Amino acid sequence: MKKENLMKLTTKATTKEAILKKKLKTLEELNVKLKKEATKLTEENEDLKKENLSSKLAWKS
Repeated sequence: MKKENLMKLTTKATTKEAILKKKLKTLEELNVKLKKEATKLTEENEDLKKENLSSKLAWKS
């Protein structure tokens, strides 16, 4: 009986571990995508700041 319970618990733990590893991988992939998007948006923001500054300078002259 104890051996059966131990096997059931081991199987349960292994299954949960696999599920958690899959979730972790998904979260890591999402993190990479978000970092890329953040970098892209930061670059776009910098470009817009430069354009805005250029426009202000052109308007003043």
